[in-house]
Amino acid sequence: MIISFDIEKIPNRYTKEYLLEVISSLNNNNLRSAVVMLYSVILTDLCAKLKTLDEIYDDSSARKILQNLREKDLKDPSRESGLIEEIRKTKPELLSELADITIDQVKELRNLCAHPSLNDDTAEPLPHPNSYTVCGLIQSCIDNIFIFPANLGSKIFGPMLDDLSDNTEFLQNDSALKNFLNIRYLNRFNRATRDYVLEQLFKEVFCKNGEDEIQNRDLNFRTLLVMIKNDEQYCVELIAASVYFKQQMLIQNASIIKIIADFFQTYPILFEKSEEYIRKGLCDFSDLKKGLKQFIENYYLDSKLLSDHLKNNLTSIIESIETDSAATRIDDDFSAEDVQLIFDRLHYEDKLAIFFDLSSRIYAESRCFNSADYRFGIWITPFIQYYDKTEILQLIERVNPNNQCTKRGLSQRDHPLILDKYKELDPDNITDAELKEQWPFFCIS
Repeated sequence: MIISFDIEKIPNRYTKEYLLEVISSLNNNNLRSAVVMLYSVILTDLCAKLKTLDEIYDDSSARKILQNLREKDLKDPSRESGLIEEIRKTKPELLSELADITIDQVKELRNLCAHPSLNDDTAEPLPHPNSYTVCGLIQSCIDNIFIFPANLGSKIFGPMLDDLSDNTEFLQNDSALKNFLNIRYLNRFNRATRDYVLEQLFKEVFCKNGEDEIQNRDLNFRTLLVMIKNDEQYCVELIAASVYFKQQMLIQNASIIKIIADFFQTYPILFEKSEEYIRKGLCDFSDLKKGLKQFIENYYLDSKLLSDHLKNNLTSIIESIETDSAATRIDDDFSAEDVQLIFDRLHYEDKLAIFFDLSSRIYAESRCFNSADYRFGIWITPFIQYYDKTEILQLIERVNPNNQCTKRGLSQRDHPLILDKYKELDPDNITDAELKEQWPFFCIS
């Protein structure tokens, strides 16, 4: 039976290449060779990490260890043991406790496999290690040494958060934030460091609620999104496997659940992978009775497409728009940016007719002049160029009976925009007089 290991997360290509030799020896039952080579891979991997710390992070302790190593003769047997001892003494953060234990176990077995017993009373000069033991040591090296660069992420994470917080005023737009992160951090991270920081940042945003987390949550959330966008498929899978995602999101916190909802709007595939406690919390939060905005935006709760969500719930949405209790909430909840996002999503899905149906209903149900002014400004004006003739007729017919829309002062500025678009689409078949006769209130001058 061929035994395989997940080595794709190993950032160093030489470590990965050398480990393939170890795995080949294991699968060919050359277990002693596998153990001896595995210890060599540990040493080369540690040296590579020291070199990264020296060259990229200007780490004086790492530089000193490498300098001492170079000064020793290549045949000096103390080079190997000295390297590990110096790391443990001056760079203890480079090795976790499990990494230390693993190195000692591999070294002990390597010594037995590489150095024959010269006693004449031994059954076999060289021991034959158990294949399960070798498999376990290989996996332990991968999990505790090769994929994780010595807690480098934990060394960087705290100062990185402080750096972001200190520069908040300069990072107000996403472009500035992305440039800041790439220059100072992301371009220097290897995969293991990036994975650690990403997971801890997820925890910071969604699983903690101390004073610092509350103050910096929005910036840290935007930072998380920048990191994910650099490698979306990989990062989404990493988050989906995280214990913080599975068990520890503060879904009951009123502030955090809004950010959780925003996160799933961007990555609905993660909602599909979420646990029941997340699904229940978001369903309660997105109940239509609590507001139309979150009900629309959190469409992923029951549909892959926003257009399907709106079609499937059209009757309930119409009832909500027409209720007195929804009137103020619609104006308070929706911003121009929110409406633009809905339009963009439906435009992407090639379902703009659904958007125009929704927007005309919302405008037509305005309960006062101010509300009508606001709704026309964010639901109608930005999108007039996309209307077709049928959709304009639908809008006019719904609005015509509502004097809160037709008698407001700004209607004399707003409604001609709609009529002009209608005449543009049907230039030969209708006159201004006919328009006024057919829709006297909408066309009032």
